[in-house]
Amino acid sequence: MSSAVVVSSENLDGQQQSSSTPASPAAEKVNLLGMSRAELEKFFEDIGEKKFRAGQVMKWIHQYFVTDFAEMTNISGKLRAKLEQICEIKAPEVVHRHYSKDGTRKWVFRVGEGSGSLVETVLIPAEDKTGSRKTLCISSQVGCALDCSFCSTGKQGFQRDLTPDEIIGQLWMANYSYMEEVPVAERERSVTNVVMMGMGEPLLNYDAVLSSMHIMLDDFAYGMSKRRVTLSTSG
Repeated sequence: MSSAVVVSSENLDGQQQSSSTPASPAAEKVNLLGMSRAELEKFFEDIGEKKFRAGQVMKWIHQYFVTDFAEMTNISGKLRAKLEQICEIKAPEVVHRHYSKDGTRKWVFRVGEGSGSLVETVLIPAEDKTGSRKTLCISSQVGCALDCSFCSTGKQGFQRDLTPDEIIGQLWMANYSYMEEVPVAERERSVTNVVMMGMGEPLLNYDAVLSSMHIMLDDFAYGMSKRRVTLSTSG
């Protein structure tokens, strides 16, 4: 039941009467995590700000892994306060994590507000001629509509597509897991490679996957080489 605001008005006899009007629901905050640079530029223009703010905010989110607008020190206090009122930077909720001795890391994320939908993400370390490599296997859907005989995800059935913030949030959290105790100014991106080979068929969630890959490749975000981002499809 919604709360009400009591408004007083006078009747013809000058007596006070009370009437109730439903309170306006709080506006839902905009999650900036899954926005591409083009989308962020439009967002800032729509709220009366210069579009170059998009690049500044992207760097804070994806290179310094900051979720508190107050820490974005190259942005005016007025704009930071404005963003705090209408925006958020929110990755999927981690419900389980496991870090192995060999460096492998696994996360189980809950996606969707009040949802029981879970997806997995796995980071696999390796050494190659370029040095240390950290490859992240990212999910694109909850479940999968393709019942491939070699894959257990299809046995779960298909629930829904992931949104861009839920997809890029997996990469954000994997990087952040190495940075939690590191001062903001010293943080660096750790994941070197991405493979879209987790739960789901990426090409059946084409728009969200493409938008997320744009963020992965953007120099204002993760700045990954195209050769280091791989999309795997069933056919």
